[in-house]
Amino acid sequence: MKKHKKTSLLLGIILLGSLITAGSVMADKPMIVAFGSGGTGGTYYVMGAAIAEIMTKDVAGIKTATSQVTAASYENVRLIQKNYVQFCLNNAASTYDGWNGLKPFKGKMDKLRTIAWGHGSDYHVVVLQDSPVKKFSDAKGKRMSVGAPGSGMEMQTRRLLGVMGLSYDDFKTEFLSISEAVGGLKDGRIDIVAMTSGMPGAALIDLANVRPMRLISLEKQLIEDMLKAHPYYEPMVI
Repeated sequence: MKKHKKTSLLLGIILLGSLITAGSVMADKPMIVAFGSGGTGGTYYVMGAAIAEIMTKDVAGIKTATSQVTAASYENVRLIQKNYVQFCLNNAASTYDGWNGLKPFKGKMDKLRTIAWGHGSDYHVVVLQDSPVKKFSDAKGKRMSVGAPGSGMEMQTRRLLGVMGLSYDDFKTEFLSISEAVGGLKDGRIDIVAMTSGMPGAALIDLANVRPMRLISLEKQLIEDMLKAHPYYEPMVI
């Protein structure tokens, strides 16, 4: 894993250097770049905005790079394929599925190219401090936000439930962005939020400042079953 990350980061540096070197060639036609990020409450949006700002200021040949609000990873793969955005942030699962033409994609997303590793996108299961939910399986029948449709977090939750032998029919499911979901948790409209975010997630910092909260741990066997079914994930501790 570390070797792959170093290799992809090096590739990103080489590509960026190539863009800078080619600046004089592209100067007569400066590029306007769209950068697909994620929802405003997640790490993707903050990171995407920062990268777009650096591209605009420091990469010769790019006139303007703008961070676009999207449903994140899986939608970003489709946007890249259709050239609606020229750069984006994706997680490993969406990139793997898109390149290989696996569900939910209807065909091979062959325009994808990985140029750098950004950060880990960690799976959080969030409840308020006084929630009766102590483990993920306790969430059955509860009001749960699983992420925006087409997002990496929504697909990861769907797969996790599949490993458990459950589906969205076993919950009162809401398809919300991170900001919407955390807002629902604050005011009691949502019981549990399943989300992916780099640490620390801006929306969770906001939540913790207003309402005491807890993160739910996934059971060891569930993690092992998930990794067996989907080997591009890896376990970690928040």
